[in-house]
Amino acid sequence: MGLNSVETVLWAENEFGLEIPDADASEMKTVGDFSKYIHQRLLARDGFNTQSEARIFERIKTYLISHVGVRPELISCKAEFVRDLGLD
Repeated sequence: MGLNSVETVLWAENEFGLEIPDADASEMKTVGDFSKYIHQRLLARDGFNTQSEARIFERIKTYLISHVGVRPELISCKAEFVRDLGLD
């Protein structure tokens, strides 16, 4: 994982109050994988009081745009962090 990817995982850990093991992080190739993973972890921790996966995706998207500089039109559930978004 490159610096941008590591910083994105660290942001998510802080933002959502989760610890994301390196092994899990390295398995997530797309923004959709990442938002689904976070949603599932929050569901396991908080039950149905957690926010929707769509809301989590939007928070990730906002972060990628504002802190990493990814163009909004590139971000979709199927967008791969390295190949499509250029995160190293």
